[in-house]
Amino acid sequence: MFHGGTNFGFTAGGGDVGDIGAPDAYAVADITSYDYDAPLTEAGDYTVKYEFAAELISQYENPKLRRPLRPIQSQKTAYPTLQLQRYLNYTDIIMEIPSSHKILQDKPVSMELLPINNGNGQTFGYIIYRKVANFSPGDRYKVSRPKDLAELLIDGELVDTGFTNAQPQYWFNDIHDIALNVSSGEHTIDLFVDVIARTNWGGRWEHFNQQKGLPEITGSKIEINNIEIQGVEIIALEFTQAWVNGLENWKTVEDDPAALKGPCLVQSSFTIPTTPTDTFLNMSGWHKGVVFVNGFNVGRYWKVGPQQNLYVPAPLLNTGINTIIVFEQFEPSDSIVFSNIPNLGPPFLP
Repeated sequence: MFHGGTNFGFTAGGGDVGDIGAPDAYAVADITSYDYDAPLTEAGDYTVKYEFAAELISQYENPKLRRPLRPIQSQKTAYPTLQLQRYLNYTDIIMEIPSSHKILQDKPVSMELLPINNGNGQTFGYIIYRKVANFSPGDRYKVSRPKDLAELLIDGELVDTGFTNAQPQYWFNDIHDIALNVSSGEHTIDLFVDVIARTNWGGRWEHFNQQKGLPEITGSKIEINNIEIQGVEIIALEFTQAWVNGLENWKTVEDDPAALKGPCLVQSSFTIPTTPTDTFLNMSGWHKGVVFVNGFNVGRYWKVGPQQNLYVPAPLLNTGINTIIVFEQFEPSDSIVFSNIPNLGPPFLP
């Protein structure tokens, strides 16, 4: 690959681990980049591999060819760090989702089977399975094989499910059963499912026959006190550009900094007085989520790495006011940091 570029949006692919179609098979995500050690970086910069390739080709040229001047590499700027200015908490986000994307079903279905988008279902983003009912202390909540990563929220608050530091606060394609720490009465229980990848390579069509969320074909389901739930509200959180640009009712961070906790959206604006240049967003201080620059989805980030910086090409930026929105699933940082260098993490040697 000469130049791979960047997987903007939710389109960073991945591969399956386990037998194709098996209930315990799970997805392994690629980074938000297609820079597979290419001679040119995602920003179009020359690499050591490029220089070696050029030298090797020159050794075998016959006859020698005239070469044009190399294009100049783009300028990169580390813009000043931004403090977080505005936010929407989890409840605010749900209120911003249109009613057409809140569907009542007899039981959970995968996102692809939702009756939205002219019958085409949901492809990317997040899907929420909501149950509002009366609960008692110690009631058992059991979820089987969510695809791909699931968080549990009770009355809008993220539940610490007691997993290790390597996998805090989420479930990953397995069977999980916990006692609900609730008072007696009505509560809203949300299973928030994140699609971390869709297979983008494979030798057979079965590699691409994927369903996400709680697909029945893999035995995915929710049980309360060992009884499969009936009657569930399914909420599609797609993060389309039009929806992101139309978000309203932002709250000011400085008015209530303690309220800033995931899942949440945060927003900050800044001004570029001159012609914009390429830049990178250093997301190493955040946990997991996705970033929008002037409404454009520049990709996903995850603290587990290896990638730490997201590439933001100059055409996405404006001379004048620019707005960055971050959706953070767990714990937001206190600032948005720019960089003038890429950081895809250490190389992976198969």
